[in-house]
Amino acid sequence: MPEVAILGQPAGAGNLRRSVSGGVYNPDKRTAPWKDRIADAVALELGDWDATREPIAIMARFYFVRPAGHFKKDGSLRSNVRPAPTVAPDADKLARAVLDALTGVLYADDSQVVQLHVFKHYGGQAGLVLAWDVLDAGSSSHVRGLPAEPPAGR
Repeated sequence: MPEVAILGQPAGAGNLRRSVSGGVYNPDKRTAPWKDRIADAVALELGDWDATREPIAIMARFYFVRPAGHFKKDGSLRSNVRPAPTVAPDADKLARAVLDALTGVLYADDSQVVQLHVFKHYGGQAGLVLAWDVLDAGSSSHVRGLPAEPPAGR
């Protein structure tokens, strides 16, 4: 499974807004540069690659630096802090930025993503570790531990 690490503050692809003139825009100015960094890193890893039309599995691990308030004066972690970054940006918005960034780079359309695993962690540096796999007819196309077939309807 290929993997790339992208340093920098992760940004989510938030909801688009409509301008006074009727156009749409993303109000978060950090989103476009973040998506460009993701696309560039994956394109560099892929080299001479045409966007596939096969199903894709993606695992995205987002890392955030703990706020200074999480630490005591001696540098140790306070006992009452949250163990994971349960604050914005939301995991689904982070994932949306990744899926948008990889369209036309890794795959032709983000509808080809049939597995998506997203994690938010605290770490020493802010960034993203992104791994993917192209699933072919002979590979498992379901999440390990879950049934491959949907439950029978009533």
